[in-house]
This record gives sequence, structure tokens and C-alpha cells, in this order.
Amino acid sequence: MEDKVVAGLLEAHSLQRHDFLNELQIIKGYLQLGKPEKAQEYIVKAVKPLQECSRLAKLKLPYLQGFLLSSYIIINAEKVDLLSFSLEENLDSWQAYDKEITGLLLELLDYLKIHFINNIIKCCIKIKKDQDENKVELHIKGNVKEIIFIIEESVNKINMQEGNFLLSFKEQAQEECSICIGLKK
Repeated sequence: MEDKVVAGLLEAHSLQRHDFLNELQIIKGYLQLGKPEKAQEYIVKAVKPLQECSRLAKLKLPYLQGFLLSSYIIINAEKVDLLSFSLEENLDSWQAYDKEITGLLLELLDYLKIHFINNIIKCCIKIKKDQDENKVELHIKGNVKEIIFIIEESVNKINMQEGNFLLSFKEQAQEECSICIGLKK
């Protein structure tokens, strides 16, 4: 699992470096053409993904932070704005389970990325506190009918293997489903 996180970070760094150099060239071009207002608009657009990534710095779970950061960069490079985050709470109480939580999300996101990327419109990872319980939720929007059965089986398999976690899956609407990972008390 650690190797996948490191490989993801290296790939994300390469993609981000390439994108950053391209964005600087576009901004330079606007300035050379005497269009500073266009350059400013482009800067605002270019900074948005970096601001999203900087929010992950609140997590004190290095494996999860590295995985989410690289996933955000890599997935959104393929399909713009597909993956987003909602970080309502830090997960300090989960520090002992950093690798396990990361492994669960890695397995689920990898599977979705490989098999269903074209069926997904939006995917949001929410980290929150709900009734004194920390949760990581994966919300998927898109053509979920093809995804539901496979994810249900995957969640059940992971749930049986991992004794420390509570996993639940539910179809919220015709085009939406969610997977929730909670820590057993």
C-alpha cells in the first residue's frame, strides 16, 4: 500500500509540474498580448486546484493525505472536477488507523478509476464528524446502476476482512450512491 501511495505522489508531482509550466506559459502569453484581465482570470482558475489540495494539509494522517492529494491531481487531470473533498473535521483520533483507512479508500477508488471512470459524473470524499463519530464518506454521482452491485460486493468483502471498521453502502437516488467508512468504538 505504501508503494502505491508513493507512486501516486510521484505521478501527481509530474502531472502538476507539467500543468504548472503550461499555465505559466498561458499567463505569459496573455501578458505579452496586453491582456492583463485575461491573465488574472486565468490565474484565478489555475489556483483553484491548488487551494483544494492545500485543504488536505489539515489532515494529520500522512498516508491518507498523500493518497487523497495524489488521487485528486491524477483523477482530475483525466476528467476535470470529477473528484472533490469536504473536510469538516480532522481525524486525529484515527492516527493509529491511517494505513488501514488509506488502504480501504485506495482499493475502492482504484476499482472505480479502472472500471467506471466514464460512468461517474462526480465523486466527493467527505471527512466529517457525525454524532461523535468520525466518518469518511465516498459519494458518487453518475450512472451508478452499473457500479452498485460490484461496490456492494467489494464493501462486504472489505468489511469481513477488516475488524476495526464499519462500512456501509447505500443507493441514495437513481443517479447517486454513497459508501461510508466509520471506525468501530
